[in-house]
Amino acid sequence: MQDFRWEDLVNVNNTEARRFVTTVPRRPRPCFNLMSVMAPFVGVVAIIAFLGLTGAGGHWYWGWRGTWVAFLLGASCSAGLVAGLVATARKERLWGLTAVGVLLNAPVAMTFFVASVNALKLWLQYG
Repeated sequence: MQDFRWEDLVNVNNTEARRFVTTVPRRPRPCFNLMSVMAPFVGVVAIIAFLGLTGAGGHWYWGWRGTWVAFLLGASCSAGLVAGLVATARKERLWGLTAVGVLLNAPVAMTFFVASVNALKLWLQYG
């Protein structure tokens, strides 16, 4: 009986086998699209923690607390929008999460951006 050899079954020569090897390009794992979905919820948790620490009694949205609440929500949604755009550029897997993240973050981030530009324009105009 003849001895068993793997070389008879499998091509072990890398130079010959290289032309037969086909690799499927893998898409990056979903990390930025998960961050883009989580960003607005992290912002809301940060707002709740901030108001819990500083006190939310009375009309907090007219004073200095309201400015910081708007900043926290706008910053978290802006970071989420950037993370969603990075996930789109990287072509990460689970593209549905990327779409949900962009749709969650874009309206809030753009609203705060437009409001900030208008406030800056009024401040520059009237001092």
